[in-house]
Amino acid sequence: MNMHDLRYIESEVDKIKDWLTWSKVGDKFIYYRGFLAGDMKEEDPKVVRLAKRIQEVVNELYETKVVTLIQRKVDKESYEYIAIKTWPCVCSQTYSSNPLVLVSDWRVFCCP
Repeated sequence: MNMHDLRYIESEVDKIKDWLTWSKVGDKFIYYRGFLAGDMKEEDPKVVRLAKRIQEVVNELYETKVVTLIQRKVDKESYEYIAIKTWPCVCSQTYSSNPLVLVSDWRVFCCP
């Protein structure tokens, strides 16, 4: 995987970060389209890395109760994976220089 691929993956993660910063409780965001579990077993390493990275980020947000996760079936093996914001706000973010960090490493602080 080259730096271009890593930048693309992190640009997808940045979309989630931006949504968290500007969204309100109850807002929805489609964070992935496809078949996430299947894409993590795909032969293309780029697809696998993207699917795993998105899952890492979203699972961390779910575990810290920042979002609730749902999915909508689009067709036989395709879904829209949706995050619903459940915590009032993300006050500040400190991003790491490491392009492969988890959400907890960017030090997301949520307003109580």
